[in-house]
Amino acid sequence: MATGVIAGATVGAIAGAIGMIAGAIFGGVVGMAAGHRLVRDDARASGHDADLDHTIGVSGGDMGAASANQPHGLRGANPATSARNTP
Repeated sequence: MATGVIAGATVGAIAGAIGMIAGAIFGGVVGMAAGHRLVRDDARASGHDADLDHTIGVSGGDMGAASANQPHGLRGANPATSARNTP
């Protein structure tokens, strides 16, 4: 918000004292709106990352462990060994 106030006042200074005041008010409002949007987007991204971490096992599970219903390898071998035998 402070950056918006300063930027608005600086641009508004071209029009004089009244422009400086109006610019500071407008800049403050725009800065506050931008800050609110950034906080909201960061919270949403953090929630998404937490869900994804839980899904892949980074938090609350075994990272990289195969699920119980993992299909067999392409050649009928264990999936861990078939990955090493691929051309």
